[in-house]
Amino acid sequence: QVCGCIPHHVSGKCPLCSCMSYYINPVVMTLAIIIIWGFVIWCATDELANERMTETQAWVVKYFGWFYVSALVIFGSFAIYLCFSKFGDIKLGPADEPPKYSMMTWFSMLFSAGIGTGLYFFGVAEPVYHLAAMQSGSSRWYHLTDNQQAMEAMNITWFHWGFTASATYVVAALPLAYHHHVHNDPLRESSCFIVLIGEKYAEGLIGCLIDLT
Repeated sequence: QVCGCIPHHVSGKCPLCSCMSYYINPVVMTLAIIIIWGFVIWCATDELANERMTETQAWVVKYFGWFYVSALVIFGSFAIYLCFSKFGDIKLGPADEPPKYSMMTWFSMLFSAGIGTGLYFFGVAEPVYHLAAMQSGSSRWYHLTDNQQAMEAMNITWFHWGFTASATYVVAALPLAYHHHVHNDPLRESSCFIVLIGEKYAEGLIGCLIDLT
């Protein structure tokens, strides 16, 4: 019963600007503030925070790298399937209205507003970073020639920023866009789970945990 209880949602007009309204879930908002500021305070006060995070990242990569690579391959295959199957013809909007943006405009917005800044910076920085890391004796690419290391650095960067990265966005954002623009559900990830766990739980504490993560 606890997992299915529906938290209280707060809505109203902003006291500082009457033209703005708000609609929040106090549970999700409060927990998010605590987690974010707790992390910020920990990083600011613990001198070994960077070292601990580096060790944790190395442990995750060592034992769960296979899961990361496998997930991206699955996401990429799923995105290709959506493109060439009947589901690729589903319009993200009301059936009786034409698309608001053309394909070229929509595609341009994805890069300019989505990952344009990241590509502009990491398109240069990430290959250099990987190439520098390969000079360490502990690197699996240490024995390669300089040219081979440069090629591997570019391959890793393409893996992070290429089709598989876009497929990851598809898996996370497409259900959200579908439920919001087609079914007019709230713009929350928990809305995507209504068909799986029911509205009672999706709107309850389980839904809060989904939105929080």
